[in-house]
Amino acid sequence: MSKDALTDAPLPVLEELPGIVTTSRHYPLLAHTKGRIKRIFFVPGQYVHKGDILVKGYDHNFITAPTNALVAERLIDGSSYLLPNTVVASLLELEPFQIKIMPPSAYVQPIAPGWGANISRSDDKTFAASGVVLGSHITAEGSLFVDLRLHRLTGGSLLAGTKIRAVLAPPSL
Repeated sequence: MSKDALTDAPLPVLEELPGIVTTSRHYPLLAHTKGRIKRIFFVPGQYVHKGDILVKGYDHNFITAPTNALVAERLIDGSSYLLPNTVVASLLELEPFQIKIMPPSAYVQPIAPGWGANISRSDDKTFAASGVVLGSHITAEGSLFVDLRLHRLTGGSLLAGTKIRAVLAPPSL
């Protein structure tokens, strides 16, 4: 790699800043029928679309995605027997999703839509999430609120109140 290629690459503008999840919609996906599972069509971290078939049963019953979301956790396996209200998975709806971070005191410019965001959890080193900035604003107290659309999530969930660390950078050219 040339020296010019290294200097042209965008560097993170805000790196490893502590923050907290302020808004997220995290909810369980429930089975509505009973029966043995024939096939599971999703994995944790997968983005699913409303109406996607997630689980197929032997009795021709299906569990479908109720909305566009990321699968945070899979709570069944192929040997599970479903009963009504069995929790199949936990889903994280992609919007609204907002984090609050404390930028350096000299930082006054909002983060631009399209910037990349990488999120880690302070309490779980196996967790990782990435996405894109939809918008941001700075409060009078200096807190930076960033609205995100997540593209990838592994190792758990992001409930409101979760402490995080964020790396925000402009998109690569």
